Amino acid sequence: MTSTDRLALSVRSLSSKGLSARKIARLLRISERRVFQLRSAALALSSLGNASETASGVA
Repeated sequence: MTSTDRLALSVRSLSSKGLSARKIARLLRISERRVFQLRSAALALSSLGNASETASGVA
């Protein structure tokens, strides 16, 4: 897992707790645009994880 993956998961976690993109950006000291990019990356990571679990019969 790369640092970008970890950052994306952090953004996803903070988003799920109801924090706005602006608050997340300030907290992590990144741009709001980067927050939106990382949210998308986190969704892609979660869908990949779900696909691999389904393929292996874990789901």
